Amino acid sequence: MSCREATADDCVTHTQLAAARPQKSAAFSAWVNELLDPGTGRVHNLRSVEEVDFTDFLDDIREPGLSNEARLDAIKNYIPELREDGIYTGLGYEDEMNRALLSVLSALWLLVDDYPSMVDCQKITQRLSQRTFEFIKEFVGAKRMKDAQLQAVFILLSLRGLSKNSDFAKLCPPSERRTPEQVLAYATTNLDAYLPSIANLRGDAYDILSATVRMLGAFNFAQMLQGENNPHSIWQLQGALEEEGEEVFQTFLFVQVCLLCGVTGNITLRGSMFLSELNGRSVLKGLACLQDIVGVDPNKVYWSYIASRAEALELHVQTPSHLVLARLACLTRSVEPAALRAIASDWDHLTDSERDALSEIFLSDGHYDKVRTSPGILMPCSLAQLPFWQALDPDEQNDLISCAETG
Repeated sequence: MSCREATADDCVTHTQLAAARPQKSAAFSAWVNELLDPGTGRVHNLRSVEEVDFTDFLDDIREPGLSNEARLDAIKNYIPELREDGIYTGLGYEDEMNRALLSVLSALWLLVDDYPSMVDCQKITQRLSQRTFEFIKEFVGAKRMKDAQLQAVFILLSLRGLSKNSDFAKLCPPSERRTPEQVLAYATTNLDAYLPSIANLRGDAYDILSATVRMLGAFNFAQMLQGENNPHSIWQLQGALEEEGEEVFQTFLFVQVCLLCGVTGNITLRGSMFLSELNGRSVLKGLACLQDIVGVDPNKVYWSYIASRAEALELHVQTPSHLVLARLACLTRSVEPAALRAIASDWDHLTDSERDALSEIFLSDGHYDKVRTSPGILMPCSLAQLPFWQALDPDEQNDLISCAETG
């Protein structure tokens, strides 16, 4: 037998042996089938041809006197993806569906001025005040929005959670699924066969939704609130605002706030546990700093927000190191002055060289002034001795390093 024939026989034998082995799991089998025969995975069975008429959508969900249960029924009547037999459930993604539902409800509560529903589940000692609720409502300006904007808001909030599902992401080309924002952008443009809400959205509402999705890819409001991004991200937002326009920017801010309100939807739909008084004030500070940002130095916008958080924690910013402390407070989710004082005490125990290294990392604008030394090397050795660092779990420590590396 020739070498070529022996090799061929070996290949056949190995192939037969591999075929005879039992599959390791149903998930592995499904992955192999999808890889070898695209279009056969479970997500492909979730296509929908349902037609939806959004003509009366806003009137129906805003009807006076509706209970929240009736509001949910009305929302699901118009948005098939959120039903018990919709794509979220088909993907086994019920927790994210509930977050989407709470985001939509939160948008509705802000729109119809339903403060009691927003705070229904909150403890009295932490409850969002009516005054802060009114300020947030005024900043997002839902009542000033056109119907096309509001339709875009409700549908985008309903669908955004799908972008984080790995099975749903497989419907996108590999180059279009590196981030949830990329998945969302591709899905709202190309996957209307799976998203009847998108397939039936028309005119200005669809255009505003698409533009808002693009802006979501340029800037993450939640990351700003937590000090995770940097002035460069403000520069990116300014570019997106110039490209998409003020109307889209207004829609974008409303969506971002409602996404935050919805993060506890997997726990309860009876109000937003997130939008407490302390978190509400942080949201308000972020919204205030993003007003009238056209032509403003991104550093001024970003550090004004960080400084406002410092003032709320009873630290009057007078030196660059105060800004570092304030950013660390944001990153560690500190909401009480005592927590910031503890960080400041830890900071005082660092050497001058350690403080200089951390200042270079946390004061970098990420645009013109990039970090020249790897934060992944500096941060653990500089912070490992600090009590506030030791109190974080490993995932939180890694997140903090990652945030600094992008800053």
